[in-house]
Amino acid sequence: MEWFDCHAEIGRRTVPGPLQAPDAAALAALYSEIGIQRALLTHTSMYEIHALTGNTRILQEVAHHPQFSPTWAILPPATEELRDADHFLAGMRKSGVSALWAFPTGYSLNTNTFGSLYEEMVARHIPLFVKVGAVGWAGITSLLAEVKGLNVVAILPTVWGEDRYFRPLVEHYPGFHICTSMYMLEGGVKAFVDRYGPFQLLFGSSFPDCQPGGSYFSLLCAGLKEQDLVAIAGGNLRHLLEEVRL
Repeated sequence: MEWFDCHAEIGRRTVPGPLQAPDAAALAALYSEIGIQRALLTHTSMYEIHALTGNTRILQEVAHHPQFSPTWAILPPATEELRDADHFLAGMRKSGVSALWAFPTGYSLNTNTFGSLYEEMVARHIPLFVKVGAVGWAGITSLLAEVKGLNVVAILPTVWGEDRYFRPLVEHYPGFHICTSMYMLEGGVKAFVDRYGPFQLLFGSSFPDCQPGGSYFSLLCAGLKEQDLVAIAGGNLRHLLEEVRL
C-alpha cells in the first residue's frame, strides 16, 4: 500500500515551530522513517513572501526528489503577477504541476477574481487546495456553489470534527474532498466511510503544523476495510491527479 500525502510544507517559516523541514531532503529523510512514500508539497515562501517566489522554489526543491510532486500557489489574474491564465497553465504543463493552492490573504476566491482561471481548472480537472481557516466554511460553500465542477480539497481547521459543515457539501458536490490531517474525531472517519464511501477523503499530514505520523496512524487504527484504507492512503489522490489534463 502506498501512502501519498496530499498536504505537506517545506521551507523555513518566519516564526518557526517545533516541526520544520527546511528542504525536500530533510522531509524525505523524515518520511522514510515513517513509511510515507510520496507527497504533494507546498513551500512556505508561497504565502510568506510571494506566490512566484514559492512556485519557483518548490520546483528547485523537488527536482532531485521524484517522490515529491510540486504544487503552485495562485494569485488573481487581473494583477498579472503570475501573468495570464494561458501563460500560467503553460508553465504548469512544462513544470509538471498538477495541483494548485489558494492562500487567500489579500484577495477573494470568487469568480470576479479568478473566473478565467477557474474555467480552465474545471475544464482540465485541476484541483484547488484551501485551508478552511483562511476563508471559513461560508467561503468554501460559496466557492463550490459558484464554480460548478471545481475539484476542491479542504484542510480542516480543528481536530474536533466539522461534520455539520462538510457533510452537506460532500452530499452536494462530488468534487469536494477532505484532507484527513485534522479529522481526528473518535470514530469519525469510519462513520464517514460507512455513509459516503472512501472516495472523498485524502490522506494528508499537514506537516509541519501536525506530526506527520498523526493522520497516518489514525487511519491505520480507524477500523477501515483494506480497500477503503488503500483508497484513502493514496489511491484517491492518484486518481484525482491522473484526471488532470494540461
